[in-house]
Amino acid sequence: LADAEQSKAQSRLRFWERTYRADPLTGLLNHAAFRSDVELKLLEGNSRIMMLMMDVDHFKEYNDTYGHHSGDQYLILVAQTLLASVREGDYTCRMGGDEFAAMLFFGADASTELMKKRAQQIFDKVNLTLKSTKEGTGISMGAVIAPPETNFNQLYEKADKALYEAKENGRSRLVIS
Repeated sequence: LADAEQSKAQSRLRFWERTYRADPLTGLLNHAAFRSDVELKLLEGNSRIMMLMMDVDHFKEYNDTYGHHSGDQYLILVAQTLLASVREGDYTCRMGGDEFAAMLFFGADASTELMKKRAQQIFDKVNLTLKSTKEGTGISMGAVIAPPETNFNQLYEKADKALYEAKENGRSRLVIS
């Protein structure tokens, strides 16, 4: 009886943790869980980190043209493609609306070139997948490599600034700052 009750309690705890931490539409981490997990990883300080911020290009027009249900399905496609593009151990998140983020973790000796190449691969995979759909748009992406002793807010601001630079320079591009 005690084992059965403990099993039920653990199931409820897992359910509530998933509910609290996951974006209800895409299943990716929500903003709060992403921030919390990244901050813990930054405190460990034993890996190189790159933050990616991405935004679906012209999503409002897509929603207005095809409807909100199609827009939701499109956001799910973005999330699934992003998740399939990162490695196990990297974090993915829906920040809100049509904005997504990923945190990529590398060994302490990873080169900057390797990190930039990885960001380009993710951008290419997500962008090509979205553009290949019948009504597809693309994404704009900003990326930043974490300097030593940085925090989440600093990374977020720099990656967001790079994202807006990509959008201002014609969209459907990657800017790494």
